[in-house]
Amino acid sequence: MKRIETIKEISSQQPQKQVWKYLRTFLDESTTTNRIKKFHKIPIDKKDNNIKKQAEQIGYCISQAEEYYKSAKYATVTTKPLLLYYGSISLSTALILFVNEGNVSFDYLRKTGKKWGHGLDAKFNNFPKNLKGIALDDILKNICATIRKDDNNIAKGHFSKFYNSLIPSAVIIPVSQKTNKTLLNKKVPQNSIDIKALDKIDNDLLNTLTLTLNLPDMYDYYLDIGIKPNLCKARPQIKSILHYEKDKVIKVSDKHDVLIDGINIKEKKILLNYLLSKKSAMKTILDIPDHLILSSTYKYGPQELFDSYYPDLLDSINGDIFIIVNPEKALEEKATLYILLYCFGILCRYSPDIWMRLINGSVAFKEFIDSLLQVIERKFPNLILDQLMGGKHYIHL
Repeated sequence: MKRIETIKEISSQQPQKQVWKYLRTFLDESTTTNRIKKFHKIPIDKKDNNIKKQAEQIGYCISQAEEYYKSAKYATVTTKPLLLYYGSISLSTALILFVNEGNVSFDYLRKTGKKWGHGLDAKFNNFPKNLKGIALDDILKNICATIRKDDNNIAKGHFSKFYNSLIPSAVIIPVSQKTNKTLLNKKVPQNSIDIKALDKIDNDLLNTLTLTLNLPDMYDYYLDIGIKPNLCKARPQIKSILHYEKDKVIKVSDKHDVLIDGINIKEKKILLNYLLSKKSAMKTILDIPDHLILSSTYKYGPQELFDSYYPDLLDSINGDIFIIVNPEKALEEKATLYILLYCFGILCRYSPDIWMRLINGSVAFKEFIDSLLQVIERKFPNLILDQLMGGKHYIHL
């Protein structure tokens, strides 16, 4: 599986605008053509009109996505979910066009008469007319999605194309590396949560409460209103030693530690049992109330990568790192954000009677949605940029 292999740390007074500045580089046809060829390992000097066409269509998608996101910036929660959802369709389509072959292009679909559809279906349970006293979590768990499937029980539509185009996101881990001459401090990207097989996703996970409980940028919000997220704060670090023979590196020894804060007894049991089921090399070296330290040591050749299940880590926009307590109840973050926009966007568009009653009748819901949409507005384009460029872009003030 392809993975994020580089880190680009950028300081900017306007991080959100900087993300779109990088995305707009895909509007240049020749640049995007070369990126497609590199991704698919096609010789740069090979002339291919289909690749050129694909590059043009990616540019169109990026342009439209930015317009949708700009419009959403000035909208309220009355219509903002729909604008962000349409923008995210355009961004996800750009990724689909980039990763896949010509049978996903707009003209090919028109020529063959194929129509994808959303690939998801929404389900909204009835809400009482008087929302006073109804808790936020009770509202969220009744706004759900299901994955659309064909007669053979195979996922179909836009979401499945998007999902199958994804690679794991990455978090940034600090490394202290001892060489034969000095001590180096650097940072490396580490794969985030694994991407489940699409046919293994349980629809029970696709309610907006479960989905948002796994979002690092909503962690503090949930704690402030007295709801425990499916996350705990984590501090991963690596201590690395290079072993030499006649000034040539022959072996690398890495000690990986993950310090976990605010984890209760029940969460410890769930997490440790999950790691055990995955045959992870991570073992407990310290277990005290509300804290846990996991550690493992890997030895490998200089051109090798260690191969062991790593704890599922996520990072917030600000670079704070979290561990997912129960990965069985979590999806890859880009897919999570997309499904949330679908649920709220479709509810907003096709059931305005329910949507307006929710945002006007529940202060808790309206403020939560406002905060969530601000997170998605900033983060989803950044995550798609990372995918398209194959590198982690940490853009901050």
